[in-house]
Formats: sequence, C-alpha cells, structure tokens
Amino acid sequence: EWLAAHANSLRDASVLELGSGLGLPGLVASQLGARSVAMSDCLEPLVRNLELNVRLNASRVPASTRVRVCAVDVRAALGKAGQAVSSHRTMEETVDERHGFGENTDWLRPDEQFDVVIGSEILYEKYHARTMADAVAAHLRRPTPTADSATPDSTASRPPRAYIMYVNRDDRFLCTDGILWGFVRTAQKHGLAVRITACRQRTRGPLSVVFAPQDPPAETER
Repeated sequence: EWLAAHANSLRDASVLELGSGLGLPGLVASQLGARSVAMSDCLEPLVRNLELNVRLNASRVPASTRVRVCAVDVRAALGKAGQAVSSHRTMEETVDERHGFGENTDWLRPDEQFDVVIGSEILYEKYHARTMADAVAAHLRRPTPTADSATPDSTASRPPRAYIMYVNRDDRFLCTDGILWGFVRTAQKHGLAVRITACRQRTRGPLSVVFAPQDPPAETER
C-alpha cells in the first residue's frame, strides 16, 4: 500500500531491498516500474525461498524489469556490532553455520549502489541499529553534479532515497536509547538526512523512515 502510493519514486530506478525475507516489498517494487530490483538477505534458507518467490511471480513482472536475488555476507556486515550487545551468538551467525551458501551464490558486492533502498521490519535486534544503517549508507547512491543537468523526469534528477518501514508495537522502541534512534544516529553519522513519518494516525502502527544523502557542497568555479 505504501509503495503503491509512492510509485513515482520507484519508476525507472534501481532498487535494493534489504532483509527481504519473503520479498514482498521487492516484488511489489518490480511491478511498479522499477528498472531493476535486487532482493537480499543474509540467511541461506531465506535466499532460496526468495528465489522461489521470484519464479512464482515472474509472470507479473514487466519484461523490462530485471529482478535479482542476492546474499549478504553477514560476517562482514556484523563486525563487532553483535558482540557489543551480547556475548551470545547472533541469530544470523547461528543460522549461517547450519546452512552454508553454495559456490554459485550471487553475493551483494559492498560497492554496489542503488537509486532507492527499501526495507520492511528489519529492526528487531539492537545491533541492527548499526548494521542496517551502515548497509543503507553503503548501498544508497550519492548525488552527483551531473544530476543538476538531467531532465526533470529522469532518474538522475530524482534524489536517492531509502525507505525503511516498521511497525511500532512498543513505545520503548522510540525511546532515546532504543533501536530506532540508534539507527537514526548511525545514519546521520554517514551524512544522511532522516525524516520519520507515521503511515497512520495512531501511536502504534506502521511508520516510515526516509533517508537521503545530504546535498553535496557546490563545486567552486574554475
């Protein structure tokens, strides 16, 4: 529903979905005019399920839209974030040991960038405040000077955006030391502007967090 209402942001854009799970947001984006959609997850069973869902929905996706399923290297993404929260092994590390990826796995490269990054319900462990914000910052395309001369309706003329959706089930989630504000603070350290809006007019319910790179300083004339 939210993506359909913001379809203009996806038109002709390259889209990355983080923590896809079943891949519903990515599949919706692929049917709303995106140029390409990469759906990703760090757990092998989920990546295989994503591949199945892509095949089952292939007939609904325009032929001009490229849909890709890729894996995220959880060990590189986690770093020491999980250890900083608890001495226990993280869910991702535990599942990763039991279900290994094969040789032909399509890995999401650290240097790949996209016009739009989306994610739904990807903040449920405290260390996700850092790892997910890091991922948004790493994979969101930064504005370039050439965008200023682009045609108004072109992808280059639209500023890159990340849309993160979650359901506020507990008001503690919004406290200053909660996951949300840890997520926001990490994103701001990466130079991203943040806007939080309620999708519905009630205290608990879907919220969206919109990230956008800060405008780069104007180049000095030569």
